[in-house]
Amino acid sequence: MRLLLFVITFAASLLPSVSLAADQNGEMDFKQVTTGGNCLTCSFIRADGKITADTPEHFRKFVDQSGYSNFNGVDIHLNSPGGNLIAGVQLGVIFRTLGVSTVVSQSKIKEKYKDNHWHLLDPEFDGSGAMCASACSFSFVGGVERYATQNVRPERVGFQKIGRVGVHQFYNPVALMKPDEKVYSANDKKDDQETISRLLSYLKEMGISAEMLQLASITNPKDMHWMTADELRVTNVDNASFAMTFIEAYKNGVAIIEFKYQRMDAAVRNEIWCRDGKLQMLATLSWKGGAVLAPGTEWRLYENMRLGKDGPHVQLTKHTSNWEGDIEVIQMTFSIKGAEARNLVNLRHFDFWDYNSRYATRAAEQLSFSLPDGFDGMHILPRTCQ
Repeated sequence: MRLLLFVITFAASLLPSVSLAADQNGEMDFKQVTTGGNCLTCSFIRADGKITADTPEHFRKFVDQSGYSNFNGVDIHLNSPGGNLIAGVQLGVIFRTLGVSTVVSQSKIKEKYKDNHWHLLDPEFDGSGAMCASACSFSFVGGVERYATQNVRPERVGFQKIGRVGVHQFYNPVALMKPDEKVYSANDKKDDQETISRLLSYLKEMGISAEMLQLASITNPKDMHWMTADELRVTNVDNASFAMTFIEAYKNGVAIIEFKYQRMDAAVRNEIWCRDGKLQMLATLSWKGGAVLAPGTEWRLYENMRLGKDGPHVQLTKHTSNWEGDIEVIQMTFSIKGAEARNLVNLRHFDFWDYNSRYATRAAEQLSFSLPDGFDGMHILPRTCQ
């Protein structure tokens, strides 16, 4: 309700002339796309083109007519140069309300429509030219799980290549055409300040650092600032490709490395330490409204994982579940066997695999994470891995 009221107030407070650059694409359209596989990310929604004032309503109609019964965790692949700022924010709010994930990528599709989906020409095509710029960046941050860097396994995002996120100043189109003329009134200046305030409120609601808006504010509207991997991580614009890292020492002297990140609609915390020469991991998943991919189901989720495609076996030794308000908290303890812990602590990417089913594969991917560049804290673990 808070988000809905925010958008209504936001839309009413801005002049129709407030825009972000977008002139090389047609109006954004939405299509259900498939790679032809049966994995959970093999089908996704393609959102391609310029964001107009009508785009949020077009998306609502698409949602009503789609075959999805529940949008939680559905990936929306954005490829847009930007457009209407208000509509971009409204689209982001709809994304968050539905619980979808967002990815920056573009999808070449066949012109033949089959089985309610458009089919990719080639899942391995180079889509690195994809962008989510200007107004699109505000739509993008509405995703619960957000992918905007190359630091991700391609199968996690439908086998697509990741594009770029770009930001710059919002502007009045008339003023941009004649930048040296005095076209602003005192009310215009007042509106600009209100716009910035409301954008900051929106980013806070989405869990995004104000630094994103700072980067946009210092970039000329005729230019574009393409956010670096470090900026995407620090601002939390990309919250799925990286993990926040912490080092803690327990009273018994055991060093614990802690990683936090977001997966689908669950917040994940992985704690790793060594005991008896084995790498141990405690995974805590906090699911709002209850777990979708929980252990102990008929799919035997989290029970047959490996670290890497052909790496050591990851044994689930214990799991518990309890509710904290409307959030279900699942804790799972794992022991990583079959390899020297000294070798494992050198890993930069912890990719968990399970081939038993597509649900088991997705559950394992929920626990996968990468260390941020420059973090070398894992080196302290070998002291307790004897």
